[in-house]
Amino acid sequence: MRATADVVVVGGGVVGCSTAYHLAAAGAGRVLLLDRASAVGTGSTGACAGGFRHQFSSRINVELSLASVPMIVGFAEHHGLPLDVVQDGYLFLIRDELSLGRFAAAADMQRSLGVDVRVLTPEEAAEVAPGISREGLVGATFCPDDGIADPGGLTLGYATAARRAGVEIRLWTDVEAILTAAGRVTGVRTVAGDVGAGAVVNAAGPWAGALAATAGVHLPLEPIPRMVVTTRPF
Repeated sequence: MRATADVVVVGGGVVGCSTAYHLAAAGAGRVLLLDRASAVGTGSTGACAGGFRHQFSSRINVELSLASVPMIVGFAEHHGLPLDVVQDGYLFLIRDELSLGRFAAAADMQRSLGVDVRVLTPEEAAEVAPGISREGLVGATFCPDDGIADPGGLTLGYATAARRAGVEIRLWTDVEAILTAAGRVTGVRTVAGDVGAGAVVNAAGPWAGALAATAGVHLPLEPIPRMVVTTRPF
């Protein structure tokens, strides 16, 4: 392992691999990515559904989506690597008037930024997804540019692109702490020894809060399990 790097990225999920690639492509110098698992993409990335969307209630998240979704949709063409992407929309079902007002206000903000999002009646929602029940439904929102991409394929793709760009990826390397001196980051401590670095990217997912705490930084993160369920039409 390198004893030093210009940037150390902690975490080999989709965010860490993408960050490592883009840093190297931007000329950030020697980039080292560390992950404690035996392969990239085995943490929360490997358990996610792979959804991407423009429908958020905060302006910054919508702006981030407008910047990142084209990167996902155009990944295969740009990098020459395969990626399964299905851009068939997100449909949010709304069952009370208060929530409908909030979703409609968010949709106004999204449209002001250029998002193709629509507020639907229950009848229109049933046309988009014929399997749903309209019972208790007061409305819905739909954006046809939302969709799903293979999270494993995207992570492995960025890892491949990162290696091509000169990134060193080290697996089986648990990062125990971020090292600091005189108020500045100086590197990381791993199970295999210390690595000096002028910058550290904390992309440790659910463990990012615990890692940040080793540098005296509090991140308000609480890992919460989510569930994805396949059902019959309802």
